[in-house]
Amino acid sequence: SEFQPLGQLDRSFIIMQGKLGILLIDQHIAHERVLYESFSKAKKNKKLEVQQLLFPLALEFSPAETELLIRHQKRLSELGLELELFGENGFLLRSVPAILKNNDQKEILREIVDMLPMRTHEDTLNEKLEEILVMMSCRNAIKVNTTLDLDQIKQLISDLEKTEMPYTCPHGRP
Repeated sequence: SEFQPLGQLDRSFIIMQGKLGILLIDQHIAHERVLYESFSKAKKNKKLEVQQLLFPLALEFSPAETELLIRHQKRLSELGLELELFGENGFLLRSVPAILKNNDQKEILREIVDMLPMRTHEDTLNEKLEEILVMMSCRNAIKVNTTLDLDQIKQLISDLEKTEMPYTCPHGRP
């Protein structure tokens, strides 16, 4: 890179300096892009890192949500979300993508159910799965007001430079 990291601004932006001037990078957006591309490649290559839950999480859904989950159960397992039907409208969540192991799995699964398409049209499903990948990347990215040391900043910038689209987050923010 032509720019060298100097540090952080407001524990939210990375300040870099180079011959062309100063560059500010939103650390959350940068990390979100890195995670998204990593997660997308792992899914595509079927090498997604999965975390088995020590104690399966029991979740209850409405009959309509249960139908949706059953319909999309195989595709969700490709994202690392292993669900097992448990009772009439219940499921046991047995695994999650490793990047989400420290997040509120119940809340994330509720969000995912809300994102699932009613129809099983392949284009619609792929679009929704893409939205789920974006949401999972955003949830796990470095947050604003997080202090990063110079080594962490350098690693993030190095990882960002290796992405295919380092100028925006998966939502399209610059």
